[in-house]
Amino acid sequence: MPTERRVAELAADGLSDQDIAEATHICVRTVEANLCRVCRKVGARSGVEHGRRMDQRPPSDAAP
Repeated sequence: MPTERRVAELAADGLSDQDIAEATHICVRTVEANLCRVCRKVGARSGVEHGRRMDQRPPSDAAP
């Protein structure tokens, strides 16, 4: 989902849930729900682990 990806990218950049909510015009609870789903999908047990995995991701604008 595009929203999940955007929220995950902002979280990996170190933004707080509140900052992400303001940047994406969604509520904090929606940010938390999106991060929960993303962590479950990538098998991360915590936000820190998710951030490490996002740091290892290829740039989103890279050609496959």
